[in-house]
Amino acid sequence: MTVIQPIDAGSTALIRRAYAAFAAGDIPAVLDCFAPDAVFTCHGAPHLPAGGTWRGHAGLTGFFMALGRMAEVLAFSPETITTLPDGRILAEGRERMRFHATGIDTTTRWLHLFVVRDGMIAEGVEWNEGAVLAAAHRGG
Repeated sequence: MTVIQPIDAGSTALIRRAYAAFAAGDIPAVLDCFAPDAVFTCHGAPHLPAGGTWRGHAGLTGFFMALGRMAEVLAFSPETITTLPDGRILAEGRERMRFHATGIDTTTRWLHLFVVRDGMIAEGVEWNEGAVLAAAHRGG
């Protein structure tokens, strides 16, 4: 049986706070939104430095460091944030990045799905335009 969670405005506010911190480059504030044992998986371009599964605050720090080594995030724009009937949070947006290895500037779309437990992000999954990101990273 599926357990339906009530819609929690606090969960949506938490996601907005994490996004605002990321857009400002404040990674410690982003980490404050995640549970110490959180898991974040970045699909779409698993062969890129920021792809794969990252566990805990140390893993998330590694993700943000890998992302920073790979590209400069020039713009990060969440467009919709929706609480699903089961309580998970679905977000859709765009980001503009310039890849260090090639100088290529690209704008792509992403989807995030979050599970919030006890007021903290416990799980997150990203789907992105991996082929576009890979081409920008390698220069073709």
